[in-house]
Amino acid sequence: GAVGGGDSRVPIGLGGFEGTGADEAIRACIDAAVGDIVNHTPQTYYRIADGPSGAPTQVAVGQLVQSTPIDIGPAASADGIKGPSNRVVSDQKGYLDLLLKLKANPSSAPEVDFSRQRVAAFFAGDKGSADWRIGVRKMTRSGKGLSVTVGQEQLPQPGTGTQWPFVVVVIDAPLGISEVNWE
Repeated sequence: GAVGGGDSRVPIGLGGFEGTGADEAIRACIDAAVGDIVNHTPQTYYRIADGPSGAPTQVAVGQLVQSTPIDIGPAASADGIKGPSNRVVSDQKGYLDLLLKLKANPSSAPEVDFSRQRVAAFFAGDKGSADWRIGVRKMTRSGKGLSVTVGQEQLPQPGTGTQWPFVVVVIDAPLGISEVNWE
């Protein structure tokens, strides 16, 4: 939230300083801190992305790697897949095999550009009751692979999850997985 009649950009916590010398000093400190971070961020932490006008621009991304859950259909199921386990797919044939193993309809699954992406599936195994879900919490570069943290959650309402929870994600990097941590 902000204060000051709607078009103020001063956060509530700093609203009392608006229009004072302290306001100017705080803004100068923030500007200097941002400039220092930008100036000291190694070039390897940047990637090229499309800017607002469509022209390429550099974007700081740190060591985090983007992953996007994909919907492979309501009939998909990981029943019988032992877990916790994971599988990384690096080509169209492997993707089709994964979809068929999960009883998903390949024609309704999203397309993946394997020249720059990978598909990863994470399986929690049999949880004993149909009130579980899982999701990728964090994915970071780790040497030549990825370190992944997968979160497991038991839902408060029985029957709203699945007994064999799994998640399938597209990874925006042509890397394999070197480590998976389950929480």
